[in-house]
This record gives sequence, structure tokens and C-alpha cells, in this order.
Amino acid sequence: MQLLALTSARFGTDRSRLEMKASGEHSKQSVTVATRPGEDPWEALRASVGERVRLSLLVYHREGAELAHLSRRHALVIGRGSDCDLRVGDAGLSRRHARFSVRGDVVVVEDLGSKNGVRINGELVKEAEVGPHDRLTLGTLPVVVNRLDPLEERLGGLERHESFIAHLDEELARCRLFGRHATLLLVGQRPKTSRRAEVCRYAPALRELLRPFDRLGHYSPTQLEVLYGESTEEQSQALAEQILATGERLGTPLLCGAAMFPHHGASASELQLAAQDAFHRASPATAALRWADEVARPPADDLDESKRLSADKGPILRGPYIRRVYQIIERVAPKKVPVLIRGETGTGKELAAQALHRRSQRSRGPLHAINCAALPTHLLQSAIFGHEKGAFTGAHQRQKGLFEAAHGGTLFLDEVGELPLNAQSSLLRVLETQRFCRLGSTKEIGVDVRFVAATHRDLEEMVRTGGFRQDLFFRLNVLTVDLPPLRARCDELEALAYYFVAQANEQNGCAIEGIDTDALEAMLSYPWPGNIRELRNAMERAVVIAQGKTITLDDLPTSLQHVDPAVTFVAAPDAAVSRSLRGRVREYEAAIIRQTLVELGKDRQAAADLLGISLRTLAQKMSVAGIRLRDL
Repeated sequence: MQLLALTSARFGTDRSRLEMKASGEHSKQSVTVATRPGEDPWEALRASVGERVRLSLLVYHREGAELAHLSRRHALVIGRGSDCDLRVGDAGLSRRHARFSVRGDVVVVEDLGSKNGVRINGELVKEAEVGPHDRLTLGTLPVVVNRLDPLEERLGGLERHESFIAHLDEELARCRLFGRHATLLLVGQRPKTSRRAEVCRYAPALRELLRPFDRLGHYSPTQLEVLYGESTEEQSQALAEQILATGERLGTPLLCGAAMFPHHGASASELQLAAQDAFHRASPATAALRWADEVARPPADDLDESKRLSADKGPILRGPYIRRVYQIIERVAPKKVPVLIRGETGTGKELAAQALHRRSQRSRGPLHAINCAALPTHLLQSAIFGHEKGAFTGAHQRQKGLFEAAHGGTLFLDEVGELPLNAQSSLLRVLETQRFCRLGSTKEIGVDVRFVAATHRDLEEMVRTGGFRQDLFFRLNVLTVDLPPLRARCDELEALAYYFVAQANEQNGCAIEGIDTDALEAMLSYPWPGNIRELRNAMERAVVIAQGKTITLDDLPTSLQHVDPAVTFVAAPDAAVSRSLRGRVREYEAAIIRQTLVELGKDRQAAADLLGISLRTLAQKMSVAGIRLRDL
């Protein structure tokens, strides 16, 4: 039997078959898998391979991570005891905590009478099946099931993009829990180059550079994405340089964009954008490797949404709702009082904060930002307040915090709803006195800082449940700016999509000319939970993987391909429906409230809890919409 190496894998022109080509010592082979309409070609190819998946466990703990391969013949026991197959010295584990076995291609975990239990997705279990996307904990330690099937091995360990992003989300959750770092690398060539190289030419060589628990994903025909967890910036830099050297050795010059959690993004979508921007700045002539913080920001005028509004350039602010928002920003910017920006994830809260700063009297001063959800408590307080030498383990020298750095300017506290209660108390004092102490010091320091905070949480509800200080809420909520979700900007969605397509065309050297009707209908029917950021990511990837001049439904993320086209967030223009965007949003919101109240037997408290708002907010919205319980 000769060893075969995969040289390419691509869909046929009608996307009804997947063609694999492999080269051996003496021959070349081509395998074509025909599929029925609606059948996934990847699954059909897996069936044709006829080999079994390989399974392993990755156990995260305070000192690092342990990898253990699972066998179908022998069970694996994890615990603190010396007789365990995998010994982890964590006080939260029992001596023999849990047993893992493989039945077919399924992993089964069994609690061996441990003190702190085994949980899957938050539920205590005695014995249960567990998969790669389940949240498994032994005591307090997260455990991940890794699954590598034969097809992925033949493709150099490649994951499909959707699976890769799911693993990225899980890795970032563990990073937040343990205060660790992770790096996202986008590697490859420009989608349109004279020496275009399919990823299968270099994917196997890149896989050899990675550890077993690192992730390698298929972003586009010429680009790969790498998740390098449990890594420092120096280690990530070294890996990126090895990747570039490997490309040179293979005769395939590569580019690399790198972004690290939490410095360049606090979520998967933010890291994606940061890595994409860095990749677009990379150049063989100057620097083939670019880090996200090296990316040059556009000029202030380009980022200033208010100036775009007055100049009417581009589609970003065409809707009346978002125009009104930036008119409010223009009015409140000159004030010194704190501003609270509220909006869902991805609606542009940081852009709004930048606009507030540039139009304020502090525009010549510094603007510093911190994401309160990205860092564990001890690192967060050190970053904000600074620390003295010896204040805690690892504090080898005095470090100024963001309060001092932002003196004379603006401090932007993103996701302020994630602040722990002890940090909330310290922040309240600074807001009231403009004075604070570094960690490990009793000496007060005076500052002159304007505070802008942002959150996607319902702070009123958090105040009611004790998760957020009422006095801090009142102090932050002096002036409020509410950013609309993308589904409330439905009249702009098509224009926004074309804006991001044009942007991606320019950055990637592509020439996509349009979006077909089926794709647009799916986009209009999709709720866009990630808002503008999710739309930009979807359009950029669609541009680089599209096979023709038009983006089709197949080029969109899987989540958009399965939406119900009968559901749309664009209201039909008839006499019963308001023609203004604000009116449509109110009617849509009122319909949701009515439906929720009916389903819950007119229980207002239960409806408020389900909708994620306070009872007071629900009552106000019912009053505005004219909803009366007796009429339901």
C-alpha cells in the first residue's frame, strides 16, 4: 500500500459533488463523490472513507492544560490519585473523579462518586454521552472532547469555518475563566493573485507545526485560520514566523494577520475582524506578518459617523433611526457628564464612543478603552487603577492604570455591566471624586477624565437583582445613547451589505458585482444577533469564497442558509403599518410583547423575565403601545 497525500479538494461547479485528488509515489488518484440534492457532500465523503474518528480529551487547569487520547479498548480515569490514567493536582478533583470510555464514535463520561460532581451544560450527571460542543466540567475544571475524523486528517486536520468559530467561542470562554491568552491567525494568500495556491498545498505542513489541541480551519480557498490557545505573544510570534518560513520552503509565499485575546478583541467576531484587518495590511514587500495593533486606523473623518451623516457619504447612516442617534451624539458630546451607550453586541458602541470623544472639548486629549468582560477581576482592576511594585504576585514594577493614562481625555468602559461588585464600588468613588488609589497604595491621585460607558445588558434589571449597584447606575446614566440593532435598520440592510462587499472587494482584490435574490431574502429574514459586526464578517467571507461574480445563498454562513424566508424583519408598506422606521420597530416590539404575554397567561413578571427586561420597563412599553391585559 502506498502513502497518498492530498493535493486538492473542491466542490464541483454545481456543488453536487466533492472532488478529491491525491498523489502517491507512483500514481495520481482522483475520487469524486456524487450526492443527492440536499445531501452534504462532506458527509458523503466521510461515509466513503469508511474509517473511524480519533477522540481525545483536553483538561484545563490553573497550571496549564493536559491532553489525553481516548482508546476504544480501555477506559480513561481522571483524578488526583496516583493510580489515575490522567493525574491532575487540583483540589477540586476527587482522587478518582471520572471515567471516560468510547462506545462506537461516542464518548461516555461516568462520575466515580466524586465530591464536586460532573456537569454537562450545567447539569449534574452520573453517566452520560458528551460531545465536542458540550460544556463539560469535572468539579470546576473545564474538559473538552476533541474529535478528528479521517476526512479532516486527509485534509490536513482542517475544520469547516462554522465548526472552527464554535471552537473559538469555547476557547475564549476558557480564557476568560482562567485569565489566559489565545491567538487567532489568518494565513494564506490574497484571494486573487497571479500565483494563487489552494490551501491544500500547505495545510498539512502547517498542521505539523501545531499542537494536537490547536485548531486549523478552512476560511477560503486560499486562506486558513489558526486558533493557537494557551499561548503568549512571543510564542504566537514564533509560530507565525514558522508558518511564513514553511510557505517559503514550499514555494508558496504566505501572508499572516494575527490578533490576540483579550488585547485585540473580547469575542470571536471581534478577533475575526482584527485578524482580517491585520491580514489586509500584510505585504510581501514590507511585512508578511502583521499584528492587529499594527493596523493603521482610518483618518478621524472616516471614522466620524456624524461627519458621514452631514456629507451623506456611503450607506452607513442612511436610515432615519441611526441618523437621529448621531444627532444626539453631536448634542451631548460637548458636555462633561458621563454618557451611557446601550446596544446589542456588534451595533457599533465603540464607534459611538469615538465620535463622542472627537466632538468633545477633550478631542485633543487621549481616548483609552477597556473591555470589562475580557479580563478576570484582579487583572481588570490593575488595568484600570494601576498598581504599585509588589501589590500582588507578578507585580515587579509600578504600573500606571487607564485612569492616569486618560487624564485630560476620555475613558471608555465597554461592557460595564460585567464589572464585579468590588470594582463597581471603586469606580463609583472615582466618578464622584475624580480621585483614586493604585492597587497596593493608600496615596490618592487626582485625575480629570470624562467617562463613557457601554453595555448590552439591562442594567435596570441587574440593579433589581443585585448584580449592579444602583448608585453607580444613576451616576453613569446621566445621558443615554441607545444604538439600534441591525434588525431595526432593515431598510438599510441591503445597502450595508453592498458597502461591506465593496470594502471586501477592495481589500481582497476581488470583483463581486452583486448579491442574488435568494441570498438577499435570507439576509432579510435573519435576525442578525451579531448585528453590524456579524454582517461584515459574513460579507467578507462570502466575497472570498464566491465562485462567480455574484454572492449566492451557498456563500453565506450556514445559519443564514436555513432561515425561514416567510419570516422577515422588513414590514410590508400598507395602511396598517407605520412607514417610519421608528414606527415599524415599535410595532414589531409590541407584537413580541403581546405574543409573550398571551403565551405566559398574561403574567407580566414572567414575560419581563423571558424578554430580559425589568417589570417597570415592560409596563412602560405596554403603556406606550396601548397594550392592556384585559384585551389579550
